[in-house]
Amino acid sequence: MNRYFTLLAIGLVSSTLISNTTAGVYKRVNPDGSVEFTDKPEEIGEKPIEVSPPSSYSPPPPPRPAAPAAATKKADVSYESVSISSPAHDATIRDNEGNISVSVSVKPGLQTGHSFILMMDGKEAGKGPQNSFQLKNVDRGSHNFSVQVIDGTGKIMVQSKSVTVHLHRATAKGIMKR
Repeated sequence: MNRYFTLLAIGLVSSTLISNTTAGVYKRVNPDGSVEFTDKPEEIGEKPIEVSPPSSYSPPPPPRPAAPAAATKKADVSYESVSISSPAHDATIRDNEGNISVSVSVKPGLQTGHSFILMMDGKEAGKGPQNSFQLKNVDRGSHNFSVQVIDGTGKIMVQSKSVTVHLHRATAKGIMKR
Protein backbone atom coordinates (compact mmCIF):
# COMPACT_ATOMS: atom_id res chain seq x y z
CA MET A 1 0.00 0.00 0.00
CA ASN A 2 2.91 2.24 0.67
CA ARG A 3 3.85 1.92 -2.91
CA TYR A 4 0.40 2.99 -3.99
CA PHE A 5 0.50 6.22 -1.94
CA THR A 6 4.02 7.02 -3.13
CA LEU A 7 2.97 6.67 -6.76
CA LEU A 8 -0.16 8.72 -6.15
CA ALA A 9 1.86 11.50 -4.48
CA ILE A 10 4.39 11.56 -7.32
CA GLY A 11 1.55 11.69 -9.86
CA LEU A 12 -0.17 14.61 -8.13
CA VAL A 13 3.03 16.63 -7.71
CA SER A 14 4.12 16.07 -11.31
CA SER A 15 0.68 16.92 -12.74
CA THR A 16 0.64 20.12 -10.71
CA LEU A 17 4.13 21.06 -11.93
CA ILE A 18 3.27 20.22 -15.54
CA SER A 19 0.01 22.16 -15.47
CA ASN A 20 1.72 25.17 -13.86
CA THR A 21 4.54 25.31 -16.39
CA THR A 22 2.42 24.82 -19.50
CA ALA A 23 -0.66 26.71 -18.40
CA GLY A 24 -0.02 30.01 -20.19
CA VAL A 25 0.88 33.65 -19.55
CA TYR A 26 0.26 35.38 -16.23
CA LYS A 27 0.11 39.10 -15.61
CA ARG A 28 1.24 40.86 -12.41
CA VAL A 29 1.14 44.49 -11.44
CA ASN A 30 4.06 45.26 -9.12
CA PRO A 31 3.78 47.70 -6.16
CA ASP A 32 5.57 50.40 -8.19
CA GLY A 33 2.90 50.13 -10.92
CA SER A 34 5.04 48.31 -13.47
CA VAL A 35 3.47 45.37 -15.29
CA GLU A 36 5.19 42.02 -15.46
CA PHE A 37 4.31 39.00 -17.60
CA THR A 38 5.48 35.51 -16.71
CA ASP A 39 4.78 31.86 -17.46
CA LYS A 40 4.54 30.92 -13.74
CA PRO A 41 1.53 31.73 -11.59
CA GLU A 42 2.06 33.61 -8.37
CA GLU A 43 -0.74 31.76 -6.56
CA ILE A 44 -2.09 28.25 -6.94
CA GLY A 45 -5.24 28.28 -9.04
CA GLU A 46 -4.43 31.63 -10.70
CA LYS A 47 -5.89 31.72 -14.20
CA PRO A 48 -3.69 32.70 -17.16
CA ILE A 49 -4.61 35.71 -19.32
CA GLU A 50 -5.96 35.08 -22.76
CA VAL A 51 -3.38 35.83 -25.42
CA SER A 52 -4.46 36.30 -28.99
CA PRO A 53 -2.42 34.57 -31.67
CA PRO A 54 0.49 36.64 -32.98
CA SER A 55 -0.22 38.76 -35.99
CA SER A 56 1.77 38.25 -39.13
CA TYR A 57 2.47 40.40 -42.16
CA SER A 58 3.10 39.32 -45.70
CA PRO A 59 4.22 42.18 -47.91
CA PRO A 60 2.55 42.50 -51.30
CA PRO A 61 4.61 41.43 -54.28
CA PRO A 62 6.91 44.16 -55.59
CA PRO A 63 5.45 46.29 -58.38
CA ARG A 64 6.49 45.43 -61.90
CA PRO A 65 8.91 47.96 -63.34
CA ALA A 66 7.39 50.35 -65.85
CA ALA A 67 8.76 50.47 -69.36
CA PRO A 68 11.60 53.00 -69.62
CA ALA A 69 10.40 56.41 -70.78
CA ALA A 70 13.12 56.59 -73.42
CA ALA A 71 11.93 53.35 -75.02
CA THR A 72 8.35 54.55 -75.29
CA LYS A 73 9.41 57.97 -76.61
CA LYS A 74 11.79 56.52 -79.18
CA ALA A 75 8.96 55.13 -81.29
CA ASP A 76 7.09 58.45 -81.15
CA VAL A 77 10.04 60.61 -82.26
CA SER A 78 9.88 61.75 -85.83
CA TYR A 79 12.03 64.67 -86.90
CA GLU A 80 10.66 66.94 -89.62
CA SER A 81 14.05 68.30 -90.60
CA VAL A 82 17.63 68.94 -89.64
CA SER A 83 19.80 71.49 -91.41
CA ILE A 84 22.96 73.55 -91.21
CA SER A 85 21.75 77.07 -90.51
CA SER A 86 25.18 78.71 -90.63
CA PRO A 87 27.29 79.09 -92.70
CA ALA A 88 25.05 79.34 -95.74
CA HIS A 89 25.53 77.10 -98.78
CA ASP A 90 28.35 78.32 -101.05
CA ALA A 91 29.54 80.83 -98.41
CA THR A 92 33.12 82.06 -98.39
CA ILE A 93 34.91 82.34 -95.06
CA ARG A 94 38.17 84.21 -94.64
CA ASP A 95 40.05 83.07 -91.57
CA ASN A 96 43.83 82.70 -91.51
CA GLU A 97 43.65 80.32 -88.53
CA GLY A 98 41.18 78.03 -90.30
CA ASN A 99 38.31 78.43 -87.81
CA ILE A 100 34.79 77.60 -88.96
CA SER A 101 31.68 77.87 -86.79
CA VAL A 102 28.81 75.59 -87.82
CA SER A 103 25.28 76.01 -86.40
CA VAL A 104 22.61 73.33 -86.64
CA SER A 105 18.82 73.47 -86.37
CA VAL A 106 16.36 70.60 -85.96
CA LYS A 107 12.55 70.41 -85.89
CA PRO A 108 11.15 69.42 -83.46
CA GLY A 109 13.90 69.99 -80.87
CA LEU A 110 16.52 67.38 -80.13
CA GLN A 111 15.11 64.60 -77.91
CA THR A 112 16.81 63.40 -74.72
CA GLY A 113 19.41 60.76 -75.51
CA HIS A 114 19.83 61.91 -79.11
CA SER A 115 22.79 63.86 -80.49
CA PHE A 116 24.19 65.46 -83.63
CA ILE A 117 27.08 64.25 -85.75
CA LEU A 118 28.69 66.94 -87.89
CA MET A 119 30.25 65.52 -91.04
CA MET A 120 32.94 67.37 -93.01
CA ASP A 121 33.96 65.93 -96.36
CA GLY A 122 32.39 62.56 -95.42
CA LYS A 123 34.22 62.25 -92.07
CA GLU A 124 33.02 62.96 -88.56
CA ALA A 125 34.13 66.44 -87.47
CA GLY A 126 32.08 66.82 -84.29
CA LYS A 127 29.54 65.05 -82.13
CA GLY A 128 27.22 65.99 -79.27
CA PRO A 129 23.88 67.42 -78.23
CA GLN A 130 24.97 71.04 -78.76
CA ASN A 131 23.65 72.84 -81.84
CA SER A 132 26.91 74.68 -82.53
CA PHE A 133 30.32 73.29 -83.46
CA GLN A 134 33.65 75.18 -83.52
CA LEU A 135 36.14 73.70 -85.97
CA LYS A 136 39.78 74.80 -85.75
CA ASN A 137 42.70 74.66 -88.17
CA VAL A 138 40.59 73.53 -91.13
CA ASP A 139 42.58 73.34 -94.37
CA ARG A 140 41.86 76.01 -96.94
CA GLY A 141 39.65 75.10 -99.86
CA SER A 142 36.06 73.94 -100.37
CA HIS A 143 34.44 71.64 -97.82
CA ASN A 144 31.12 69.81 -97.77
CA PHE A 145 29.23 69.75 -94.46
CA SER A 146 26.18 67.77 -93.39
CA VAL A 147 24.65 66.87 -90.04
CA GLN A 148 22.91 63.75 -88.75
CA VAL A 149 20.68 63.20 -85.74
CA ILE A 150 21.35 59.86 -84.05
CA ASP A 151 19.53 58.09 -81.21
CA GLY A 152 21.19 56.49 -78.16
CA THR A 153 22.01 53.32 -80.11
CA GLY A 154 23.73 55.21 -82.95
CA LYS A 155 20.87 54.80 -85.43
CA ILE A 156 20.57 57.75 -87.84
CA MET A 157 17.16 59.36 -87.36
CA VAL A 158 17.46 62.13 -89.98
CA GLN A 159 20.22 63.70 -92.11
CA SER A 160 20.62 67.17 -93.64
CA LYS A 161 21.41 68.19 -97.17
CA SER A 162 25.05 68.95 -97.89
CA VAL A 163 26.32 72.55 -97.60
CA THR A 164 29.48 73.63 -99.41
CA VAL A 165 31.71 76.21 -97.71
CA HIS A 166 34.86 77.82 -99.15
CA LEU A 167 37.64 78.66 -96.68
CA HIS A 168 40.30 81.20 -97.63
CA ARG A 169 43.52 81.28 -95.61
CA ALA A 170 46.48 83.43 -96.41
CA THR A 171 49.53 81.49 -97.50
CA ALA A 172 52.89 81.86 -95.84
CA LYS A 173 54.09 83.93 -98.84
CA GLY A 174 51.14 86.32 -98.57
CA ILE A 175 51.77 87.18 -94.93
CA MET A 176 55.60 87.47 -95.06
CA LYS A 177 56.99 90.98 -94.67
CA ARG A 178 59.41 92.22 -97.27
